This record gives sequence, structure tokens and C-alpha cells, in this order.
Amino acid sequence: MSIQLFYLYRNGFNSKKEGNSKQKSASSYAIVSMAFIRTAVKYTFFAIYGLLVAYVMTVFIDTRTFTDSDRIESQNMVDGTAARPYVYRMLIPGITRIIVKLTPVSVEGEYNDRAARSSIYWFITKYNFGPSAQRLVMAPKFLYTRSVLALVMAAFLAGYACMQYRLAQYLVPEQWAIALLSPVLGLLLIPTLTFPQLMIYDPGVLFCSAICYYYMAKQQWGRYLTCFFVATISKETSIFMAVFFSLYYFPRLPRIEFFRLLVLQLAIYGSTKLWISLLFMNNIGLPLEDHLKNQIGSFLHPNYTLGDAVDCFMGMYIIFYRWQEKPLFARYSLWIVLALFIAYIFYGNPGEYRIYFDMFPLLAILVTDTLVSCTYINMIPLFKRVPSQSLSP
Repeated sequence: MSIQLFYLYRNGFNSKKEGNSKQKSASSYAIVSMAFIRTAVKYTFFAIYGLLVAYVMTVFIDTRTFTDSDRIESQNMVDGTAARPYVYRMLIPGITRIIVKLTPVSVEGEYNDRAARSSIYWFITKYNFGPSAQRLVMAPKFLYTRSVLALVMAAFLAGYACMQYRLAQYLVPEQWAIALLSPVLGLLLIPTLTFPQLMIYDPGVLFCSAICYYYMAKQQWGRYLTCFFVATISKETSIFMAVFFSLYYFPRLPRIEFFRLLVLQLAIYGSTKLWISLLFMNNIGLPLEDHLKNQIGSFLHPNYTLGDAVDCFMGMYIIFYRWQEKPLFARYSLWIVLALFIAYIFYGNPGEYRIYFDMFPLLAILVTDTLVSCTYINMIPLFKRVPSQSLSP
């Protein structure tokens, strides 16, 4: 009897081990399957980002400032002869100018000749492929410069999408869907809200804003200050990031560290702005353009419709829905939106909503959070928590 009990106990123990082994095997299979699905989802969204970057670039190329304008146009921006204050936004034009300068003249000339003889050039000129495309091919000697410029702009847009992903991933780590979808929304909002008043330096503003907020949120101050310097070269509205820093971190950092970082930002901004102003002091135009008269005229003689009012209220509802559940860092962006609105009234043209590009990365997260919640995507287990950092773009 004792021997039989021994064998029963051993067989039962072995069966339990086999059961545990099968459970572990099934669990490992589920983990591997989920990792494979997430990887497939990741690369699918990467492809979507690429397609959207290509689409947004066609919108940029379709603006007059890319091909033909009196005071600001791609060629005179690259040459540094555009009017002030536009010529101050020198990051993307400057990179383009360096690449063109490093290119042998013979290579540039051969590219222009081949492009002028290409079937695409012939197709555009023969079949009237849009007014912007017509203007683009009117000056074949500038085709190489504009091609390089378009590639640089596309690279910054792609960088913006990647940094938008990483910023959302850091601010809302429990919702991978927000990280995946906020770059989609961030790219689609560009032509939706701002066409046809886009400028060739706008992709640099979007990228620098996203990367600055990312490192600011992570409190990696050395990298943030470096990116803040680059952002100031891109556009002088980087000062609003310093304002955002002041509002958010004043109650959250030790006073000595806070004022040290604030003084460093002001020193970087002031010295960079002075250097750029001296560099282009002989260009035509003014350091700042006053559009208050145009804004007052637009308020006195409004051209708004009922649909515009509905869109405004819908936008406010989308931003403020589940307000307390949204990430606090992104919520602080609304204070800067108020400051940007004041700047828009004095220095922006009516309807020139691209002035809010400095806040686009955070606003895109607020809107995406609402869309993910309303569509219940956040309830799907696949999107419920962020996978490992290896899935970051």
C-alpha cells in the first residue's frame, strides 16, 4: 500500500509539473505572439507616417512661398536674401544652403539639365499639373536647390513624427494607442488648419518643439538646452518654450536649479537672436511685422460662418474632454496657447493658425487622448500599455 501511494504521489507530482510546464509554454507562446503583433503594428504605423509625410510635403510644395513670392520664397530663403523677419528662420534654409554649397557645380548643373529633360518635367508643363507645379518648373536652374530643400523639410517632418511618438509614449505610458496615433493626428492637422499659409521653415519648428518638450519632460537639461538653441535658430518663437518651462517647473524644481536653467535659456535665446539679427541686418523688412490693423479689420468685418463656430466649439470639447485624466504636462500647453493668441493678434495675419505650431505636439496629445477614449481603443489589450523601448521609432 505504501509503495502504491508513493507511485500515485510521484505520478501526481509529475502531472502537476507537466501541467505547469504546459501553462508556462502557453504563456510564453502568448507573449511571443503579442510581441510579433506589436512589431507588425509598429511597422504598419511607420509606413503610415511615411505616407503622411509625403502627403504633407506635397501640400508644402503647393504653397507660393516654396516656388514664387515677392518677399519670401525658397530660393531667396536659401540664399539668405529674403525679407526680415522671415530670413531669421534659418535652420532649414541654412542646412539646404550648406548641402548645395558642398555639391560640385558640375553635379548641380547636370541634375538641373536632366530634371529639365525628364518625362516628369514634360508631363507637368504639357498637362498643366497645377499652378504651383508650373511655378516649380519655370526656373530649371533652381530645381536642385528646391529638391534638396524638399528632402530636408521631409526629414524634419519625419523627425517630428518620431519625436511626437516618443513624447506621447513618455507622457502617457499606459496607452500605446496615443503614442501610435498622435503622430498621425499631428501630421494631418498641419494642412487641415494652416493651408495655404505654410512656410518652408515650419517642419523645423514642429520637430524642435517636439524634441524640446520631450527632453524637458524627462528633465534631461543638457539635451534640452541644446535643442532649445537649435529651436531658436529655427524660429524666434522658441521663447514660448522658456515661458512653458517657467510655468510648469517653478513649483516643481528647487529654486536655485530653476533660476539657473531659466537664466541659461534666456542667455541662449538672447545671444542667438542678437547674432541672427546682426547677420541679416541689411535685409529689407522689419524685425517684426505688425498685423494688428488687419486683425481689427477681420473682427469688424468677419467672414466667419456658422460652420466655423461649430468647428470652434467642437475643437474646445475635444481638447477639454476628460480634462483631469489627460497628462498634466500637456495640459499646461493651454496657458501658452493664450500667450500665442496674443502674439497672433499683434503679429499674425488673420487665419494664420500656424503660429500655434510651437504647441502642436502637446495639443496633438490632448486631442488624441480624447479620440482614443471616445472610440474605446484604449480598452483593447494590444494598445493598453506601452511595449518595450525597442518598439520606439
